[in-house]
Amino acid sequence: MIKIKSQTTTTDIYKYGLLIAGIIELGSLLFIGWDPLFAYGLVLGTCVAIGNYNIHVFSASLSITFSRGFIMTMLGYIIRLMIYGGFFLVSYNTGITSGIATLLGYLTVKIAIIYVYGVKPGFRSKRYDATMLNDLDSDPWSAERTNKPSRFGRHFT
Repeated sequence: MIKIKSQTTTTDIYKYGLLIAGIIELGSLLFIGWDPLFAYGLVLGTCVAIGNYNIHVFSASLSITFSRGFIMTMLGYIIRLMIYGGFFLVSYNTGITSGIATLLGYLTVKIAIIYVYGVKPGFRSKRYDATMLNDLDSDPWSAERTNKPSRFGRHFT
């Protein structure tokens, strides 16, 4: 069940990432006109970001299953960083606009993740008109904290 939900949200992230890349390309048409190097850089950056997201998910699942999870996490991070740097270098050597578009392509998946996990469920799940900012102590966790005995009370009293 969890795997199906993970695949669904991954598909949503890809879909919104590609949509954001299309919006960036349409915005570039207004400012710089049609530039094939910009389109190349944007497509390259978006594809690299999607691939690095898959590597991130794989290394995170390995770090959870193995006892040396920190090593797997660091190894995945170093591999992803080298991929980002290598493809940016190739794109920047092609042209400056291609390098800038590659950096914007790297951001498409990150913006999609923020939208899918942060903005979309946050605004659809709750109505915020009756919520006050000063009403933070009425959540279930603060009630649980007040009912729990103090750790230091049993030692120092």
